[in-house]
Amino acid sequence: MTAVKKAKELITEDRVFLLTKTEKFEYYIVNSLSKKVYSVIFNKTDNTYNCNCKNLKEIQCSHIKAVCILKNTI
Repeated sequence: MTAVKKAKELITEDRVFLLTKTEKFEYYIVNSLSKKVYSVIFNKTDNTYNCNCKNLKEIQCSHIKAVCILKNTI
């Protein structure tokens, strides 16, 4: 399954939650399909995302993509 398909499934199953927004950051929790919980942080200052999963690829993980889709930024 591709990262985009996983991301869409995470949203469909209501597994992405915005915890809080500050002036510089947005904090999200993503309950993954494998029952693990990951944190995604959006840095508003430099428009970047960070996830605490073990994604070794140089592309965004499904957790970040889910947050982007939720925010309508993809």
